[in-house]
Amino acid sequence: MLVTGLNNDTRETIVIAFERRELIALERLGDDLALLAASEVLSDTFKLARELGTFTATTVAEQLRITAPNANNRLKRLVAARALVRRCGVAERGGKEFTYSVPEMACTREEAVRGPAQTRHSRSTEPTRDGSFVDVRTSEPDA
Repeated sequence: MLVTGLNNDTRETIVIAFERRELIALERLGDDLALLAASEVLSDTFKLARELGTFTATTVAEQLRITAPNANNRLKRLVAARALVRRCGVAERGGKEFTYSVPEMACTREEAVRGPAQTRHSRSTEPTRDGSFVDVRTSEPDA
């Protein structure tokens, strides 16, 4: 879930709710993205991902000095949270190899993979108790 326009109270509420459900949100902060309700290890992995640009799980494992399965598990959670985009390619030695990247600011994961014409958006602007508004945007692939 991508959220924008949060104040401190609303951010705290989202973090608490998402932590209880073991979910992660992305917050747009100007031209930057930040993870909300993510563990320290996922935050560290996301920070490295932003530094690397496009990378493989092996690169993450080597950089963070963790096992390849551990890197894959972290990347899988970040892809599920739409914090990363995963693309399938062919490895140099044959077989499948996935590459990962941070999504562009202007598009969602589905738009990056499927194209904007095939993605249905749901947008909600919800008032909070203090009168500010939370702009929530989710995307689902068309069936």
